[in-house]
Amino acid sequence: MYTQNDFKNMRFKVHAINDIDKIAWLKDIPSVKGLNPARKLATVKYFAYMYDQNSPLFSRVSDVAQRKKEASRIAGFEISKDIKYLEQIWGLTQETYVKIVVEMMKVQNNHELTMLVSLENYFYALNERLLRPLQEGDDMEELKSLETKGKLRKEMLDTKVVMTELYNSLFKGDKVLEEKVMRTSRFSPENVAIELSKIEND
Repeated sequence: MYTQNDFKNMRFKVHAINDIDKIAWLKDIPSVKGLNPARKLATVKYFAYMYDQNSPLFSRVSDVAQRKKEASRIAGFEISKDIKYLEQIWGLTQETYVKIVVEMMKVQNNHELTMLVSLENYFYALNERLLRPLQEGDDMEELKSLETKGKLRKEMLDTKVVMTELYNSLFKGDKVLEEKVMRTSRFSPENVAIELSKIEND
């Protein structure tokens, strides 16, 4: 059982609200306009319970799949009756759902998300340097090349540790969310590189 006090620290407050027009923070998440009107209130509540970093569900339900079911239940869904629709939002199968979560993450974690994207690009840049062939020449040149590659490997390992910490902080073990946000959204390293090239060419 939950009390109103359990949800007092949430950034996206929805508990005990039964009128979509009374949810003030929707103006910060424009993609909610793309939700099915008939299920909009319950869906908004689900996303809040599931992806607000101060949701009590993170401490109460460690398993991600069970957390999604619990978020759905307290949002007002009937699991057996609404299972087809729920499987869609659980799996973030539509672009609208992904955009909603990304917008929520930006509101809560803008600095962490930006840092993660930067680190991923840096990691890939290091990897490209590591894959370059060794310099040909005398023994001294080859030794310097090997030393450089050793430093690159260490730097990559150190970077990966920080990236892993950020992944855990942002996605909290939700592999579906991680894949959808980092691989199919505009925050993927590939898309960020494209956007940066556009800026440089302007």
